[in-house]
Amino acid sequence: MSVRNDRIRRLASVAALAVWGAACQNAGESRVLGITATGTVSGLAYLDRNGNRVFDPGDTTLANLGVRLVAQGTRDTTARASSGAAGTFHFSGVPVGSYVLAVDTTSTLGDTIRVTRVDTSAVTLRPGDTLLVRIAVGYPQVSVAQARALAPGRKAFVVGVALNTRGIFGDTTVNLADSTGAMRMTAVRTVTVATGDSVRAFGTRASRDGQPTLNQVTVFTLAFDADTPIETITTGTAATADGGRLDAALVRLLNARVQDTATVQGNRSLTVNDATGALEVRLDSIAGFRAPALAGDTVGARLDVVGLLVPVGAANWRVKPRSPSDVVQR
Repeated sequence: MSVRNDRIRRLASVAALAVWGAACQNAGESRVLGITATGTVSGLAYLDRNGNRVFDPGDTTLANLGVRLVAQGTRDTTARASSGAAGTFHFSGVPVGSYVLAVDTTSTLGDTIRVTRVDTSAVTLRPGDTLLVRIAVGYPQVSVAQARALAPGRKAFVVGVALNTRGIFGDTTVNLADSTGAMRMTAVRTVTVATGDSVRAFGTRASRDGQPTLNQVTVFTLAFDADTPIETITTGTAATADGGRLDAALVRLLNARVQDTATVQGNRSLTVNDATGALEVRLDSIAGFRAPALAGDTVGARLDVVGLLVPVGAANWRVKPRSPSDVVQR
């Protein structure tokens, strides 16, 4: 009887320990599940004034830009914020997980400027993380062909190669080219722009002499001595800029015969023809074409000419060499 009682007591003790252990285990699980891990996302919104998509001196912070954290893979907004006067925004106590940073572009940006770069649009928060995100807002960067097609008054950045030095024709015009075409930049505010500079230009789409231009332009030089695109064409093609396709382009004419000469407002005007059609070549005195430099300024001379196509009236163009070295007598 004593042995049986001892066995019953031992079994009861084991059962009690099992119940106690299970209770402790469940209580621990409850405590772990009750902990909510969070992180922080902070950011800066700025107006990218030089178009390089990096926050640097000259850029200004942007207030009242709405931003949201959206749970990745869903449309659920976890948190909302708006940039303050200093351009900063802040999400605190964000549950750990993966999110997409969405920017509200309708309330403050309008239809011209846009978000051009978000450092990290997809963020993954771990416990205690503090992440920093920069949002660049600015004007679009477009090709020359796209800039020519913009509506008048629209602003944009255009990257290309300067085809002439500012001021060589006595004005502020600089022609710009990329692989899609060329266009004139008028009222160029940047004083130092040289032939062959690779540049990022910011301006407003306008028109002059019936052709699209980029007006009130600020130029940011990216590199020097870039390859300058030149297309070899006939005088007949140059006279119409190939139906306008080559407006503002730098072109080369070969073996063009001088048919006539004249002086127009102190500048020399040559009518040349390579048997495909007559074309005016304007030798600008400010570009260095003075009497001693006009070796080919004679009827019957044959010339090779490099110059810029400049519109004159409706559907007509002239060629303007940039310096005496652009005109070679055969």
